[in-house]
Amino acid sequence: MAIVVPAALILILVLIFMAFRSLRQTLMIATGIPLALSGGILGLALRGQPFSISAAVVLQDQVLMAVLVVVVVVKAQELEAQAQVDREIMVVMV
Repeated sequence: MAIVVPAALILILVLIFMAFRSLRQTLMIATGIPLALSGGILGLALRGQPFSISAAVVLQDQVLMAVLVVVVVVKAQELEAQAQVDREIMVVMV
């Protein structure tokens, strides 16, 4: 278990890097992982709930959703920047 979780996180980050080809965007996406984990664990502690298998599954889903949201935001920023370049090209052509 001590090897599997870090190896899985590294593999996820490598796949994200391969998708975006940018270390900056990969690190931006990676910041969502500890934030989601700390928020989930804090929520469990505030509610007085024990850390169980079902809580671990929910935390895993929470981390995956946080990563997905950040991936969507990064991709939207990428598309918006490309649209801005396209607009500038059209203005120059006119």
